[in-house]
Amino acid sequence: MNRELSFDKESHSHWAINTTVRCQHRCVYCFEGKRRGLDDLTPEQTEQLLAQAVSKVPAVIFMGAEPTLNPHLPRLLACARRLGLRADISTNALRLSDADYLRKLHEAGLGTIELSFPYPDEQVYERLSRARPRGFFRLLLALENIDRLNRSSAQVEPHWVNVNVVVSRLNVDRLDEVVRHVSSRLSPGTFVFTFKQLLRPDTYDIQAFLEEVYVPLRQLREAFTRLAPLLDGQHRFCFRGFPLCALPQLERFDGDLGYQLGSVVVAHNFQDQEHFQDMYPEAVLGRSHPFEWVCEACALDPLCSQRGLFACAANLPDHAPIPVAGAIPRSLVEWVSHHDRGKAMLRRPTVRSALGEMLAALLRAVPPGS
Repeated sequence: MNRELSFDKESHSHWAINTTVRCQHRCVYCFEGKRRGLDDLTPEQTEQLLAQAVSKVPAVIFMGAEPTLNPHLPRLLACARRLGLRADISTNALRLSDADYLRKLHEAGLGTIELSFPYPDEQVYERLSRARPRGFFRLLLALENIDRLNRSSAQVEPHWVNVNVVVSRLNVDRLDEVVRHVSSRLSPGTFVFTFKQLLRPDTYDIQAFLEEVYVPLRQLREAFTRLAPLLDGQHRFCFRGFPLCALPQLERFDGDLGYQLGSVVVAHNFQDQEHFQDMYPEAVLGRSHPFEWVCEACALDPLCSQRGLFACAANLPDHAPIPVAGAIPRSLVEWVSHHDRGKAMLRRPTVRSALGEMLAALLRAVPPGS
């Protein structure tokens, strides 16, 4: 199996449309905690947004908070399809445990299903979602329902499933269990794992975040290294929100870099429901953090865009970047070089501060592990 995902503007660009503020979960990392003064959109308001999207992107993804709590979702899916848009949803999947409801969405024109499943068991589900633990078993049933629908004789084109796995202190050492839950319930070739870094919402206390949720870099590297053999050759997967030094030998599966290489356009209406703004503005890529001079010495610096992990990192070795000495890994160069934008990124001149230059010289003299 070719595990590497190809991200291109024509098929991956989309608008994320928030239509409701309701949800059955109160996840510890959800951006909904900092949204104020918003309400559900009417079907007419949403249809106006869909009409705007047609000339901009090939697809829309209905989000929430939880889109399946919008009673008009089937109507909105059907409207998007009539306009020629692919109509996806991003869901916690609880309502998909109802096979009849899932079939109703399918008949309305449902495309890709993006669902959240970072849970190795019901205890972690309860702590992350702050919902009753029995919801975990509804999610397992939802996976089985999706697969049953995809395998039905009437379903010629299966619903592609993007399984979002937000990595936290509660599951980082049990990602293999998450993978097995999903892969034992969905047919091969119908899903992709997207492992995501947890970002701290403004409403979450920084000390509590560090103690309960935040995963330091070295622990991430160890977890992904252990996970790689389970994914290798069996599943398609990517990473989003992680610095490249968190992904040793897996850098070419970085979804954020893939979006940049493919010039993928993604916009959302999360803050201003009637207007859209860029979800991944270039201005925030490579955001400032206390370890900038360490990153300057890294061979991956020209390609690494997501450094939010270090913005709230503790001043301890396990939390700091691990710069790559020498050349960019060949597999990463080959992937990046397939894109015109990637070739330009590789030609970027190296700019270092005095500290960065000193560390780069030290790494050249004494490479890591020597």
